[in-house]
Amino acid sequence: MTALPVSSDSALASCWGQRVTGSAGHQGNKTWCTSGRYREVIKCETLGGYQYWHYGPWVWASAESVAWCNIGDRIDSDYTEWGA
Repeated sequence: MTALPVSSDSALASCWGQRVTGSAGHQGNKTWCTSGRYREVIKCETLGGYQYWHYGPWVWASAESVAWCNIGDRIDSDYTEWGA
């Protein structure tokens, strides 16, 4: 689901993540937290095994950040990145 780095702000936050499917069938993941500034980060993989990263928008507490893989690719892993 969501990995939190150990720091003063992020250690106090609770975060949740959920897989989502886009209108064209592409895969994504959304995250939302109780405090701080953050964004969703996902590692995607093509059918040929090539891996790449996609980033959701930076948002503040309680807003959702969503990152999407390209159409036809799958999510390999995800985490929440914290900002200042």
